[in-house]
Amino acid sequence: MSDARQRLKIAKHIAPEIFTNKSPLLHIKILESQSLADKYVVDTIFRGAGKTTIVNKVNAFCDIWFDHEPYHQIFSSTLNKAEKFLKDVKTMIISAIKKGYAIKKGEIWNNNSIEVIVDGKYKCFLECLGAGQDPRGGSYNFIRPTKQTFDDIESKVGQYAIRSRANREKLWEWFLGDCLPALDPIVGKARVVGTILHADSLIAKLLKDNKKWTSLIIPIIVDGKSSWADRFPLTDEDALLKEKEYYLRTGKRVEIESIEAIKRGLFEKGKHNLYYQEYLCIAQAEEKTLFKREYFKYFSHIEYSDTLEYLKIENALESKEVCIREPLFIVLSDGSKIPLCNCHIFSTMDLASTGSDKSVIITCAYPSSGEMYVIDISAGLWTPYDKSLNAIRIQKQFNPIRFGIERAGAQNDFFYTIDVAQKETGVRIPVEDLKHGGVNKNIRMSNLHPHFLTEKIIFNKADKNLDELEAQLTSFDIDVESLHDDMMDTLAYQLQFIRGRTFDTEEEEEDENAW
Repeated sequence: MSDARQRLKIAKHIAPEIFTNKSPLLHIKILESQSLADKYVVDTIFRGAGKTTIVNKVNAFCDIWFDHEPYHQIFSSTLNKAEKFLKDVKTMIISAIKKGYAIKKGEIWNNNSIEVIVDGKYKCFLECLGAGQDPRGGSYNFIRPTKQTFDDIESKVGQYAIRSRANREKLWEWFLGDCLPALDPIVGKARVVGTILHADSLIAKLLKDNKKWTSLIIPIIVDGKSSWADRFPLTDEDALLKEKEYYLRTGKRVEIESIEAIKRGLFEKGKHNLYYQEYLCIAQAEEKTLFKREYFKYFSHIEYSDTLEYLKIENALESKEVCIREPLFIVLSDGSKIPLCNCHIFSTMDLASTGSDKSVIITCAYPSSGEMYVIDISAGLWTPYDKSLNAIRIQKQFNPIRFGIERAGAQNDFFYTIDVAQKETGVRIPVEDLKHGGVNKNIRMSNLHPHFLTEKIIFNKADKNLDELEAQLTSFDIDVESLHDDMMDTLAYQLQFIRGRTFDTEEEEEDENAW
């Protein structure tokens, strides 16, 4: 078994024309996921990420060269597409032969299957199939398939067009009933990779089955940053800089589309769900959604003071300095302003239980009229140190009079680091326990609905994490446990603070609630 970087290195030597851009970290992550020892792996990556190139060209060849994969089946939405993938692998093999690699053609070499011999002794068989083709009974040298790769087997058009419920069920039955049982029962493994096209899609179902299927999810934006900044810059301004850099380097002019432009183009056409689903990797079900796009209201941005303050937080292993700017006004779409000093401010925090989940802090401001202005959404794959750093940052910057956290979900290491950070910085956090009171999480989140209907929740249009929160809201199905609800749940916990409060008098901080 080779590592991901070895696979990229050899692929670049054999087929350098594939790599027109510098390989991003996400390609390493895809290769690592595809090479896991787990029997079942499902990867969903944003549209345009180059996943097919990595999986069906780079990895398919490297499976032969490094792993001597005995019998590999590649599936796509149509046989024609699968044959094109195989053609590219054949081109890589011929290039490797010409460059002196110990690899040669076997007795089988046609449009839909090939035999390859590595080091003069390892025979590898690779065949391609389209969605709906019967793979049962497939064998090579008396063995059953040892690997199956399903790349974008779902499609918006064709035999199994995703919009039809009947088509989705047929594809699901074919996958479970025909494909997986065809694998070798001992060493066989399945890899599914693609973009989510529907909340009831095959990939969406596999992602929910997290006890059986190991998953990797890579949206186009992670922690407010582009997952592939060279290819998909975050803003229009960033894209212009990339175009200039490319011109200075090559003398050629290119047009690079920013994530901001992709989103704008889809939103202008009313295709919000496409952006949430295919770029943020959060499945959408239009017919079931409780929170509709037309419910969302916005203010322009937060106006900050020009004065900068730096706060250093360190422990035995880490040291970071954060920049603090005092927020002054909520700037509305018409340019009018609401002074934050006249608002009650509350923060709620969701602590991720595992390193693969995001921790979230949402801060809201409430003027005397009672609207919930969502002034800041902070989220990330935070270590206990990062969690304490961000809690201190939010408290210092926005000075919430309550900082809600569900203690049952908090870890001891987080409490230790936050305690140390408070002592070092002198910043005290007025914690208030968040209690679900036995109410089901989906019911708790659905309680946001009347507040949206009455236009009481207003988003910060300039917040880089807002897209993900909106995607979680529009994907919400009260009858289904969601894979993506951390931000939404953190927002719903704000209701604990506003229930029964009018915000017409100043509320003082209670010192006994501070950590």
